[in-house]
Amino acid sequence: QRAELKASRQRMRDLVENMPVILNAYDRDGRILAWNRTAQEVTGFSRDDVVGNSQALQQLFPDSQVQEQLRMECEHGGGHYKHRIHTLKGRKDERQIAWYNIAQEFPISGWANWSIGLDMTEQLAAQRQLEHLATHDELTGLANRALLHDRLHHALAASQRNGTTGALLMLDLDHYKMVNDSHGH
Repeated sequence: QRAELKASRQRMRDLVENMPVILNAYDRDGRILAWNRTAQEVTGFSRDDVVGNSQALQQLFPDSQVQEQLRMECEHGGGHYKHRIHTLKGRKDERQIAWYNIAQEFPISGWANWSIGLDMTEQLAAQRQLEHLATHDELTGLANRALLHDRLHHALAASQRNGTTGALLMLDLDHYKMVNDSHGH
């Protein structure tokens, strides 16, 4: 039975260590207790760098509001949210992580707060690029008609809410077709 229990514990350690998500756990004072391999790969900080380090929150989370929120969660036994994006600062760069705090839903003895995170940096950058391409001319980078319509809609809505008026100025350039024909759109 001891051998079976030892093997079971090792499987659990291996599972936590090799999860394809960032896993971190904190004590009541906000010190990191658990830091898995994915957390190390994403940030470049080893377990020795962060576990028990009283300055790890400031080192890892550049936003002071996020630091304070994490401290409060640790004091109150965790939070309960899903897909909250926070910047995580690594050795080389900052990463955008979608956090899932599940400490209250799945409490673990000895851990005041714990969460898992997914690195969303590339997905968010691709989304921003797609949004930019949808609203700007690819060649010049200037705003396109879709962005004009969007901003005009917002301006009209704000004007109605605030009871203000505005103006739209439209210009027409004579013989501009010659520029398009000779140099392209």
